[in-house]
Amino acid sequence: MRVMTWNIHGCVGTDGVRSPQRVADVVAAVTPDILAVQEVDLRESHGDPVPFFDLLEAHAGVHRHEVWTISDARRQYGIALISRWEILEARAVDLAYRSREPRTAIDAIIAAPSGPIRVIATHLGLGRGERRDQMRRLFEVVTPVTRPTILLGDFNDWLQPGAVGRLLAPSFPTAIGGRTFHARLPVFPLDRIYLSPHLKGTSLSLPLPRDGSDHLPVIADVQPT
Repeated sequence: MRVMTWNIHGCVGTDGVRSPQRVADVVAAVTPDILAVQEVDLRESHGDPVPFFDLLEAHAGVHRHEVWTISDARRQYGIALISRWEILEARAVDLAYRSREPRTAIDAIIAAPSGPIRVIATHLGLGRGERRDQMRRLFEVVTPVTRPTILLGDFNDWLQPGAVGRLLAPSFPTAIGGRTFHARLPVFPLDRIYLSPHLKGTSLSLPLPRDGSDHLPVIADVQPT
């Protein structure tokens, strides 16, 4: 299966232009089976001719679960998990920390052809103490890891392995990522795909445009061990 995580920055590219179509074109070039996106920003004022998720359906699947950390009549902002296969179960995990920007995770079971697989998609906070608290709570949710599990998203951990990677290493020995931020001159490995021992994966590098977001995506081909 092909797995992809991408912080799409509200579809605002490195040129400051918002273009959902440009994001959809990158997804079309990858054709992921499982896609996690962060910073999805749907606003009434955008007036997009085609709804954002409709643009992705043909390239990433029609099954999805989204969690909005900001939601009102004019705006929806948060994260989403999109799958080519049915999402059997899905729930939100609250990772809010004090008065900081609300954060969350999606904990889902996806009916992959090789059998049900657990997928947790998240976007952690910017502060070190904030991330430490969020990872502690998330770790309590995901462990013990008893089935094939993928944990992916924007972890905002500026080092590799960093605090997040060190905490996850015993349960998620495979970490796939690279320098993803800032897209124009990537230095920091903020975005990653972690795999449980039941899975193995290969990082996939494709000649993709770099102007769709301020982050680059992380892509991996994953299979059972």
